[in-house]
Amino acid sequence: MPPKNQNASHCTCKYCGRSNQDTPNPWLPPELREQSGKAFLQFRRERGKECTSCCALIRSKKRDFYDAPDLEISLQNDQRKKDTFQSDLEEFEAKKRDDFTAKSNRIPAKRVEASHSTGFKMRMVMGYFWPIDVLRRERKEIPKTLTTITYNGRNLRGIILDSSHGTPIGVIEMESYDDKTASKVTLLYKFVSGANYISYEFTC
Repeated sequence: MPPKNQNASHCTCKYCGRSNQDTPNPWLPPELREQSGKAFLQFRRERGKECTSCCALIRSKKRDFYDAPDLEISLQNDQRKKDTFQSDLEEFEAKKRDDFTAKSNRIPAKRVEASHSTGFKMRMVMGYFWPIDVLRRERKEIPKTLTTITYNGRNLRGIILDSSHGTPIGVIEMESYDDKTASKVTLLYKFVSGANYISYEFTC
C-alpha cells in the first residue's frame, strides 16, 4: 500500500480526482520527495478542491475548453475531454519533474563521509611564555629585552622560561610538533539537496 499523508487535512481535487493523502507529489522526482517536506500532492489551500498541478495546467490555457466556467462538469460528463485533460496533465507534470531534475544536477551534491585516522604525533616543548602581567604577579625580574608573540589575536610581550620556574596560571606553553596521520575515508551516501529549489508555492 502507498504511504499515507499524516500531516495535512484531507483534500480531493475536483478536476483530477486525486487526493493529498496518498498521491505522491507529481512535480518532484521520487528521490527528492521526502527531502522536500512536500512528498504528497499539493493543494492551493488547506481543505481546498484544486490541486496545484491542475490549477497550473488550467492557467496555461493549453486548451480552449479549459476556460469554460463549468470545466469540472465537462470533465465528469465528457470522456474525450477527460482523457485529453489527463494526457495534458501527465505531460505537464513530467515536464515539471524534468525541470527539477535539471536544477538538481546544477547543485553541488552533499557528501556524508565517515573517516578513521591512525598515526602518531611528536611534540617538542619549547618552554613557557610568561607575559609581563604574570611576571609582575609572580614577582619575577622583567628583563629589558622582551619577546612578542600573538595569542588569540592579541600581541603579548614577555619572556620564555623553562618548567623549572613553574607554570602558574596565565603562562602559555610553547611547542612544535610533527603530526603524521594516515586516513581512511568511507563514503556513506551521497545525495543532491533540493533545498534551493524544492520549496515552491503556486497561487492561482
